[in-house]
Amino acid sequence: TTVTIDCTLPTYSSNIKTIISGSTYGFYGVAVDTARNVYVSNSGAQVYKYSVDNNYTSGVLLTPTTAPSLAYYGSAGGSTSSQIGVVYGLVVDRVSNNLFMADTGGYYIGYNPNPIYNYRVQRWKLSGSVAGTTVAGSTGSESSLNQIGTVYNIHVDANGVLYVADATNHRVTKWILNAITGILVAGDKNGTSGSTLTMLNGPQGVSTDKIGNIFVSDTGNHRVVRWASGGTTGVVVAGGTGQGSSNSQLNSPTSIIVDGNGNLFVLDSGNQRIQLWSPDATYGIIVFDGSYNNAVSSGSLGMAMDASGNLYVTDYSGKRVHMIPISSPTTTASLSCTTAIYSNTVTTVAYDPSYGFYGVAVDSTNNVYASNSAAQVYKYQYSSNYTDGIRIAPTTAPNVPYYYSTPGGNTASQIGTVYGLFVERLSNNLYMADTGSYNYYSSLSQQNYRIQRWGLNGSVFGTTMAGGAGSGLAPNQIGTVFNIYVDTNGVLYVPDATYHRVTKWTLSAAAGVVVAGSWYGATGSSLALLNGPQGIWVDNSGNVYVSDTGNHRVVRWASGATTGVLVAGGNGQGPYPAQLNSPTSIIIDGNRNVFIFDSGNQRIQQWPPGATYGITIFDGSYNNAVSIGSLGMAMDTSGNLYVADYGGKRVQMISIINHSICLGKKSLFDFALTSKHIALIRIQLQRILHRVHLVLYLKP
Repeated sequence: TTVTIDCTLPTYSSNIKTIISGSTYGFYGVAVDTARNVYVSNSGAQVYKYSVDNNYTSGVLLTPTTAPSLAYYGSAGGSTSSQIGVVYGLVVDRVSNNLFMADTGGYYIGYNPNPIYNYRVQRWKLSGSVAGTTVAGSTGSESSLNQIGTVYNIHVDANGVLYVADATNHRVTKWILNAITGILVAGDKNGTSGSTLTMLNGPQGVSTDKIGNIFVSDTGNHRVVRWASGGTTGVVVAGGTGQGSSNSQLNSPTSIIVDGNGNLFVLDSGNQRIQLWSPDATYGIIVFDGSYNNAVSSGSLGMAMDASGNLYVTDYSGKRVHMIPISSPTTTASLSCTTAIYSNTVTTVAYDPSYGFYGVAVDSTNNVYASNSAAQVYKYQYSSNYTDGIRIAPTTAPNVPYYYSTPGGNTASQIGTVYGLFVERLSNNLYMADTGSYNYYSSLSQQNYRIQRWGLNGSVFGTTMAGGAGSGLAPNQIGTVFNIYVDTNGVLYVPDATYHRVTKWTLSAAAGVVVAGSWYGATGSSLALLNGPQGIWVDNSGNVYVSDTGNHRVVRWASGATTGVLVAGGNGQGPYPAQLNSPTSIIIDGNRNVFIFDSGNQRIQQWPPGATYGITIFDGSYNNAVSIGSLGMAMDTSGNLYVADYGGKRVQMISIINHSICLGKKSLFDFALTSKHIALIRIQLQRILHRVHLVLYLKP
C-alpha cells in the first residue's frame, strides 16, 4: 500500500505584536492596504491611518475632515459626506485603493440625548479625499432592500462588489457599483431571524471565496454558513454545534476571512480567539488565543489579513490593535493523521465533596481509580455507573495527627498522598506514586518517596517497586513524582520532578537506571536536560516520552540516548497551538499521536507524529471543566479520556466520537487496506485535510 498526502495549512507565530495602543477610545474595525498601512475605527466616531513607514507609532485622522458639532451625551458625529457616525467595520478594496466604512453606529449632536444613526456604508478614496460617497443604505434601518441596519463588518470582492452583513435585518445584501438598492444573497428578505439554514440571526461578518460563495458569520447562531451564489439556503462550515469553546464550537463569531486556499479564519469573539477551519473540517485550529493575558477582549469585532497572510485584530477594551505574524504559509506533510474527535459534553464519573483528585487510572473493564488529597485511593466501578467509590488504600487506618492535616502512614497497608496512578492491565496491578506529604501524630509533614504496586484482586497491602529510601540522588532514591508508566514487561518508568530525571526500574530491581535527564539532578532547558518533569509514556519501540513541565514541552528520548528530541511545545510558555503551559500527563496511542494534558492552559491537545502544532480536543477552561494545575489523565481501551479535576473535586470523562487514522509513507506504516478501511479513511480525510491527494496501489 502506498499513500501520498499533500496537506497545506498556514501556521502563525506565538509572538504577537501590539502595533497600535494608547488610544483614548476603543477600536472597532481594522483594515490593511497593499502597503501594510493599517486603518482603524474607534468609539469616538473617527477613522485613523497608521503608517507602516513610521512603524505604526502615530496615527493620522482620515475622517471626519469636517469637525462635527460639540456633543454633550456621547461621541460627536455628523451625516455630511465629510463626516461620519461611529464606524464599526472597515475594509480596503486593494484594487481601487478605496476604504469602505460601515457607518451605522450611534453618535450625538449638541444637547440632544438621543443617538443619531446614518445607516450607510461610505467609500473613501485613499488618495487624499476629504469626503466619502455613500454606496449602500442611508435611508433608514427598515427591511427594504435599499436600507440597512446595524452593520459590524463588510466585504468587497475582487470585482468591487460590496457585501453587507446586516445584523439588524438578519441578512446579507450585495451592492454592485453605483446601485441604489441591494440584492439579497443570504438570510430572509423580510428581516426575520431564525436558526434554520435558510435564515440568519444577527450576522456580524461576511467574506467570499474565489468562486463566489458567500460566507456569513451567523453570530446569534454561533456558526459560519456558506451560501452559494443564487442559493436559498446555507451550509454550515464552522460551528453549529451549540454555543461553546470546544474546537468544534463557536461563541458569537464576528469577523471572518476566507484566504486564497479556501481556509476560513474566524474571530470567535466570545471565546477571545481566532480559529482556522480548513475546507470541510469539523473542528477549528486555534491560531491566536486572545484569552491569554486578556490579549483580546470578549466582544471585539475587527480582523484583517494583509497580502502576506499576517492577521490583525482589534482589542476594543484594551484600546489596541495586535498583529499575529504568519510563520509558514504552507505546510506539506508526508505523514498525516486525522485528529481524534471527542464529544463536547463531559461526564462526571467520580465526585468527592471534600477532597480534590490527583491521579486517575482505568483498568481493562473501564473501572476508574482515583487518588485524592486525603491520602486515599478509590475504585469507581463501571458496572455501577461509577455511583459509589470503594476504598482500595489504605487498608489499615493511619494514626490521626494532632493537628488538622492529612493522615497517612508508611506501612505496606498504608500510603501517603498519592499523586499518580497507573494500571498495568496484563498483570492487573495498580501502581501508585506515593510521594506526597502526610502527617503522622506530629504536625510535621512526612513523605514516603516510593512507588507502590497494589494487586487489584483483593490485595490488602502494597509492594514497594521503586524508592522507599528517602528523597535523594542515590540510584535507590526518588523525589516527588506526579505520574508513572509501566510497560508490558512490567518495567516501571518514574519521572522525578525533584531531581529532573527519569529512571527505569525493572522488576525486583533495588535501584533505578537514568534514561532521560541528568543522573546528578541538574536542571536546564537544553535537550540534554529536564526541568521538573511530571509526565511519562513509552511507545512500542521503547522511546521514552517525557512531559518536561518546567520547560513547557514534551521530548522523546530513544533507548540509550543522552539527549532528547522535541516533539511538542518548546516555543515558550503560552496558549497557542505550538505552545504548552506546564504540561503534566501524556499518553501515546497506537498511531504515535501524543495526547497532552496541557494543565496550565486547561486543555488536552493531540500532536500527530511530526506535527509543529497541537489540536485542542478538549477545552477544560469552558465552564471551568478542569482546573489549572490538575495532574492526572488516562485513556481506556475504547479511546475515551479521563481527567482528574483537582479544583472541582471530580473526575471527568471525555467520550471519543471518531478515532485517529494515520496515513503516510510505507516505511512508517505498512498495512493492508480493506474496502471498509478505505471508506473510513476517505470520510476522515474529508473532515480535516485541506488538500488531499490519495493514491492507492493495492497489491494482489
